[in-house]
Amino acid sequence: MAKILTKRDVLLEARRLRAWELKQQGWKQTVIAKELGVSRGAVSQWFKRANMDGPEALRWHAQGGGPRPRLTDEQILQLPALLARTPQTYGLVGHTWTRNRIITLIQQIYGVRFSHGHIGRILTKSGIRLRRPRRGRRTRHQTADQPAVPA
Repeated sequence: MAKILTKRDVLLEARRLRAWELKQQGWKQTVIAKELGVSRGAVSQWFKRANMDGPEALRWHAQGGGPRPRLTDEQILQLPALLARTPQTYGLVGHTWTRNRIITLIQQIYGVRFSHGHIGRILTKSGIRLRRPRRGRRTRHQTADQPAVPA
């Protein structure tokens, strides 16, 4: 359910837009902060948003329903290509991909760390399914004359 714009929201938006007007007139941030009765940090954050996304970013907008994803959809869709290579390509030990190795890879590449449980949801979203090796089958490094399970 979307949040309804309140009188307080209107006043806060007006204050942010007034700060932007004063900046356009050449006022210093510290003077603007004092004039509007807010901290210098607040004014600095407003101007940072306005400089990045334009003055429209200072207007009221409904807040999202939760935390923003730490990986973009594009990054999630890149995972199959990353996992097409072996773990050793990325300096990891082992021949197969495990959740722990994927967590380490994502941390190395994107700088974010996920829990063991959450990585499964990310893999599902990217279309990846990890397979468990079957018992009694040869691994790719075993020859036909070697036993599949140590005797």
